[in-house]
Amino acid sequence: MFGGDPNLYTIRERVRGYTAALSAAGLEAMVEMDASDYQSAEAAIMKHMLAPGKIDAIFGLYNQSTILAYEVMQHHNIAVPECVSLIGFDDFGARRHTSPLHNRRPAVRSKSWHGQRHNSY
Repeated sequence: MFGGDPNLYTIRERVRGYTAALSAAGLEAMVEMDASDYQSAEAAIMKHMLAPGKIDAIFGLYNQSTILAYEVMQHHNIAVPECVSLIGFDDFGARRHTSPLHNRRPAVRSKSWHGQRHNSY
């Protein structure tokens, strides 16, 4: 989980839901709230990318943190979504700044679900 003002109710609720879901799955939640500019975003992301058991997804808490995460990954040639998935809230603002985004959906036997590439932004 990445970026956001912990004093905002919506941010607190997103962090609460994220940490609860990961805890229920037996996974450790990694929360980096200090990502207010490119340098702090880069430091937070690269700290985890260079660590053993590096991250495979970034969950941006709001538009600006998602955009910053995308810019850092582009700068470091980290392929989205092949190497690291990028998930964000309120993605309408991020669409202007990113290449076509990929959505991955799990296979469900009763329905035919396919990954979709959204090109019409």
